[in-house]
Amino acid sequence: MSLPTFPPVSLPMTLDESLNMILASIAMEELGLSHIINAEGEKIQYILGTLNEGPEATPSLEEILAVNKSVKGVLDSIAQNQMVLKGKMECAVDALEGTIGPTGATGATGAQGPPGPTGATGDQGPIGATGATGPSGGETGATGPAGAQGPAGATGAMGPQGPPGPKGATGSSGAGCAIVLPGRPGQCWVAGTPLIWSPQDCTGCCRLHLASDCKKFVLGGCGLYAVSFSIDLTVFDRCEKFVSVGVQVLDNHKWVNKFICHIQIVYDSAPFTASASGIFVSTRNSARSTELMLTLLSPNMVKVNQSSIFVIEV
Repeated sequence: MSLPTFPPVSLPMTLDESLNMILASIAMEELGLSHIINAEGEKIQYILGTLNEGPEATPSLEEILAVNKSVKGVLDSIAQNQMVLKGKMECAVDALEGTIGPTGATGATGAQGPPGPTGATGDQGPIGATGATGPSGGETGATGPAGAQGPAGATGAMGPQGPPGPKGATGSSGAGCAIVLPGRPGQCWVAGTPLIWSPQDCTGCCRLHLASDCKKFVLGGCGLYAVSFSIDLTVFDRCEKFVSVGVQVLDNHKWVNKFICHIQIVYDSAPFTASASGIFVSTRNSARSTELMLTLLSPNMVKVNQSSIFVIEV
């Protein structure tokens, strides 16, 4: 079973690019879960002898029930992981919608100027004198000229318009560091030691990077980080019932298990996948950076076929 391949990452990443990367990781985790479900189906077919290669001896009823119980446990874990992935996807989709800043207030309208005074009415000219009555057939006296009309009053000036209010600021888009790294295929992973990763160019990401020993990730202070990983491995010795992988964080000079992933061992030398997502590590209470690594807790040794890890600041 092959691991998913992430597209190349150009840093620094915008908020939208980081959220799209989270959605891509969810889809790839769903692909990994489908492989796990298929493997569990083949496990049942193997014990029942319906595959081309079956067990040499006919399995007993107790062995068949044990395999059935193992498959049920894996499917229960997958169902729980589906709920985590659903919540993770809904948060990422909501964040993609973004927010817009408040609109600035509109400036007040300027006051209207007072009306101008009404112009004075012009005086009426004097009435002309009545001409003397002439003899019969005489001319009528001329009418006096009309008085001139006074000028109209000036209209009052309109008050100045108030300046427009400032435009509201647009909501800012955050940007977080992200890193996607593959592991070194074929390495033998010994209990109590961290997994080794293949370094890649992460120029521009100042708050999150792989340490020089290729075993630890350095997380900047005053932040929140999400971790997802997938490891395809093989167990040689079934002396333990589970493969246990711990996500460890350096706290007060001590390595503390922040999260432990348990995978039940059913068959020796049979490859299977250990994966987890939605592991959050907070450094908000400290301005100093801290370190993170993946450590094998049990069994004594496994072979790592392929591995990948995705860390992002949220």
